[in-house]
Amino acid sequence: GDIYARATTIQPNSTIQAALNFVNDQDYFKIVLPYAGTLTVGTTGTTNTYGHLYNEKDLVSLTYEDYRDWNRTWLTSNNNIYNDASDTNFRIIKYLTAGTYYVRVRCYAQEFSSVAGAAAGEYTLYSQFDDHGNSRSTATSINPNSETEGHFERAGDEDFFKIVISHSATLTLKTTGSTDTVGTLLDASGNEIAQNDNANGSLGSNFRISRSVTAGIYYVKVKHRNRAATGEYTLVSSLDDDHGNSRSTATLISPNSITPGRIERAGDIDFFKIVISYAERLTIKTTGSTDTEGFLYHENSTTPISSDDDSGSGRNFKISQWLGAGIYYVKVNSNRTTTGSYTLVLNLDDDHGDTISRATSITPDSTTAGRIDRPGDVDYFKIVFPENGRLDVKTTGSGDTIGELLDANGNKLVSSSGADHNFIITRNVMAGTYYVKVKHHSSTAISNYSLVSKFRPGVSTE
Repeated sequence: GDIYARATTIQPNSTIQAALNFVNDQDYFKIVLPYAGTLTVGTTGTTNTYGHLYNEKDLVSLTYEDYRDWNRTWLTSNNNIYNDASDTNFRIIKYLTAGTYYVRVRCYAQEFSSVAGAAAGEYTLYSQFDDHGNSRSTATSINPNSETEGHFERAGDEDFFKIVISHSATLTLKTTGSTDTVGTLLDASGNEIAQNDNANGSLGSNFRISRSVTAGIYYVKVKHRNRAATGEYTLVSSLDDDHGNSRSTATLISPNSITPGRIERAGDIDFFKIVISYAERLTIKTTGSTDTEGFLYHENSTTPISSDDDSGSGRNFKISQWLGAGIYYVKVNSNRTTTGSYTLVLNLDDDHGDTISRATSITPDSTTAGRIDRPGDVDYFKIVFPENGRLDVKTTGSGDTIGELLDANGNKLVSSSGADHNFIITRNVMAGTYYVKVKHHSSTAISNYSLVSKFRPGVSTE
């Protein structure tokens, strides 16, 4: 037809023979796009054609392109380049949403009256439509956690998708639907990482790929197993959580540790499991720019022992809680709908201070439980004697301990490794403050012990 109301309907992927039969003739073609994608329309043949693309709503020209038989290259805003000066056909490439569109074909000499040339002739109009690009350079960018509809519009069609991964995790890709798909995971350079056809039968004719990935750019290529067939599918991409979102999938961490984490999506939560072997004060906090909330649970309760929002630096939470021996869980989530990274920091406070300023005060006659909590740990105890006398101080237990007696200024007076792995110190002391330092004989060992102090007042200090 020579007006849009009489336009010839053509399929999004098709060719049609046509002709400009007389001077000022023009042909209209109607194309209905069922979904968003890139439409390419153009002509082949010897007739010098000129093309326009219109939308249905107001038939305002969206774009046009042609090539005149001049010795120069025509470069449109769509970056369509023709380097062959003998080619007189137009080509239009444009990304469009679902809807109805019209293509008008005229002769170039007719469009520009100053140009010499035939105003009539035969041509072939072709239409190609693709919802997703067929190369890495034209790949559709998708979220690592997303579902994307796809279509094989024509025989041999391939769809490419681009995924940007921000942190190490497990990326799982699969398709759903009745179309027999083949999937390939590529690195940023296009090298194949993995390929799958039918997920070993677990997903029917759909592929499934699951691979550990690091931060970077990846591509997914999806094609039909039957290269001559068409069909539709849904590409499902999921990036496994860096940390489980339940107690059963919690990440086991040490009471003294630093662990990176990330809230991957709105509503994401991360669980961590901690085993406490003796009573201590545990400090839990996050650092970073993400607004976090923290919750501390005992393994046998769904009610938090403690929770916090912004007691840490910035918008980070901080919890400090005395805990008995047992299993505990920490839950971290964002206080907002945003995503982001954080660092979870745990410090198990020493049962006894590791400097004289943090020494545990004990009485001259006492028995105190202690523990070398970690390799290189030392425990300090402070004793104030009301009068002169004799001090007997030792450890009991299976640990191999070394003891030191220090004066009020921290100067060492005497040390002992003792017998049967426990140290024994006997010393005349004057009224005043003294310190006892306990450590393990091995710098890499941990152990429990009891510190036993006996004081006999009035004994000569000579």
